[in-house]
Amino acid sequence: MTDKLLVVSYGDLAWLHYHMGHFAECESYLNKLNEIKEKYPSVPYAEVLGEKGWTFLKFSRKYYDMAKVCFTKALKLDPDDSEWNAGLAIVLHRTEPTFQNTPNSNAIDQLRRAIDTNPADDVLKVSLAI
Repeated sequence: MTDKLLVVSYGDLAWLHYHMGHFAECESYLNKLNEIKEKYPSVPYAEVLGEKGWTFLKFSRKYYDMAKVCFTKALKLDPDDSEWNAGLAIVLHRTEPTFQNTPNSNAIDQLRRAIDTNPADDVLKVSLAI
């Protein structure tokens, strides 16, 4: 597994161990994150941006604009990732006014793109049909 994929896992594990009161394990994962940060100090990770986008999307509708920004940045780094394409499609679908749901809308275009990257995602197909 590459370091960029481990960033999200290590962060999740550090958070989990912290809340379980396992502070030594938490610190171990934080140290691993620091090592990755030192190795790649200014590299933005699509995985981190994408996960942040999902967090904003799931937390509250008042953060949809922030989710849109995160997914857009993640897709600039990894344009063919099905998760980030789906996230952007969902947030655009939820924020685009109903009267703009025409065949030329950004939401519809992104839903089609997301379905192209993951043809098995039936939720996206239903969203496109609505």
